Amino acid sequence: SFPKISSMEPESTFSSRLQTFQELTNPHYLMYGKRHVAWAQSPSPKTPEEQEIADRVIRVAAHPDTKEAIPRAFRFGAAIPYNICIGMAMAHPAVMLSVARSAGIHWINQTYNCAVNFANRNASSVVDTSVLLQTYAAACTLSVSIALAATIVMRRYSLSGWKLTAVRGVLPMLAASTASVANVAMIRRSEWIDDGVHVIDEEGTNHGMSKRAGTEGIWKCSVTRAVMNIPIITIPVFLAAGLTRFRVFRPSVPLDLSCAVGGVSLGVPMCLALYPQRERIEAKKLEPEFHHRVLRDGRTPITHFYYNKGL
Repeated sequence: SFPKISSMEPESTFSSRLQTFQELTNPHYLMYGKRHVAWAQSPSPKTPEEQEIADRVIRVAAHPDTKEAIPRAFRFGAAIPYNICIGMAMAHPAVMLSVARSAGIHWINQTYNCAVNFANRNASSVVDTSVLLQTYAAACTLSVSIALAATIVMRRYSLSGWKLTAVRGVLPMLAASTASVANVAMIRRSEWIDDGVHVIDEEGTNHGMSKRAGTEGIWKCSVTRAVMNIPIITIPVFLAAGLTRFRVFRPSVPLDLSCAVGGVSLGVPMCLALYPQRERIEAKKLEPEFHHRVLRDGRTPITHFYYNKGL
C-alpha cells in the first residue's frame, strides 16, 4: 500500500527539504539500528513523544520503499564524516602526485558510492547482479582514468599558486562527478531502461510502472550527485587557498579540515535538498496509458502522479 499524498507535504519547499536533509545527514542518528526501526514500525501504542521519535527513526534509518533498515554505513548520516575524509584525500597533493594513491582513493570512493546508490535506490525494480558488477567496473574506470590524468598534469608541469589550486579543486571533482553520474545511471538502469518505477495518485493508488518517471528521477539524482562534489572537494580547496593567500591563516591541516567540515556540513544537505525525494510529475509527461486515468471516484481526472525519486 502507498500513503495518501498531501498537496502541502513538507517536501514542497526548498527550506523544508533542507531541514529534512540536515536531519538525515546528522551522524548522531546513526545510532538507530534494526531494533529501533522494528520498534518504530510496530503497531504498539505510543505516546506523542514516542511517536515523534518513531517518525524520526523511520525517516533517517528506514528505506521508504522496502521499510527495511538501511545499513548504517550507507545512510546519509554517514555522508558527512565520510566525505570530509574522502574530499581532503582526493585533493591532497601527496595523493594526486602518486598514481597508486590517486587510483586507490578514487576506487574506494566509487566502491562506497556504488553501495550507497544500491542501498538508497528506488526499490520498485530488482537490480541484476551482472548489471551491478558492470556498473561498478565502469564507474571505477571512469573515476580512476580522470584522476590519473590529473596526476599526469601535476607531474608534467610545475604548478604553483592558483594554477595548482585549480587543478587540485577541479580535476578530482570532475573525476568524482563523472563517475557518480555513471554510477547512478547504470546501477539504477532498471528504473529508466528495463522496468520503470511505481507511480501513484494523490490517494495513494498504484497505477503501475513508468520508465519516463524513472528517467526523470535518475536525471535529478545525477544532477544532485554531480553538484554535491563541489562543496565536498572544490569549495574547501579554494577557500583554504584564499584564506592563506590573503594571510588570514597559515597553511595547516586544521585549516584544511575546518574548510572541509564547513563545505561538507553545509553543502551536502543543500545539494540533497535540490529536489524532493517523493517527486510530483504531470500525467501528460508519462506514457500515453497514464494520460486519462481517474481517481477512485471514477470521475476526477488525474493530472499529476507521484513517485519515489530515490537518493
